[in-house]
Amino acid sequence: MGDLYDLEEIKSSIANVTECLQNLGTKQKSSPIRNLAVEFEYICQEALKKREKSIFDVLRDDNNLVISEILMALYRNNYLRKSIYNELNGDHRSLRNAIVHCKKENVNYSKAIGYCQELKDGIHMFLKEVYFSDLLRNFKELINEFKKIPKYKYLSDKEMQSKILKFWKSEKLLFIPTIEDSKELTSYSGLIEIFVAGTKHSIDFDSTL
Repeated sequence: MGDLYDLEEIKSSIANVTECLQNLGTKQKSSPIRNLAVEFEYICQEALKKREKSIFDVLRDDNNLVISEILMALYRNNYLRKSIYNELNGDHRSLRNAIVHCKKENVNYSKAIGYCQELKDGIHMFLKEVYFSDLLRNFKELINEFKKIPKYKYLSDKEMQSKILKFWKSEKLLFIPTIEDSKELTSYSGLIEIFVAGTKHSIDFDSTL
């Protein structure tokens, strides 16, 4: 959700997250890690308000989302693959689980370090997935390549984009990176692979958000 970094409220939240992490380094206890979890939920919520406003039309009166609702909204709107959604939303060592515990528990320092690692891993997985789905949404050349497949040649760009995202969400579309285990969040190079009517199609993919 790259353009969100220019919003003042997001800049403020990122500053608060940084302060939380610095406070953890001084061995303060539950407050910094709880603030970190709350701020991450807030950043995600503001992102969704900007990108998928219709989600908020049916929310409860306080109009706030918790992390499980954020993940479900992203999954339903084709930002997360099913396997990644399940991993982020699981009951053990997941992003959702870490945030829930950090918000509710009086976390001691040793537990806070463990939760920090879970938050770091979960947030990285979360951002990598959302950034890649954004690339799929915005990469016109990919739509053009898909429309070279006979079955899709008469689809509009919008229809083709919708199909690509659904293929991604259901994991029928695979991305084979040129560099395995890259930590880069916003730049991707490799192959898109998909089977259509029993035939494998491979499409070069090289894009930066």
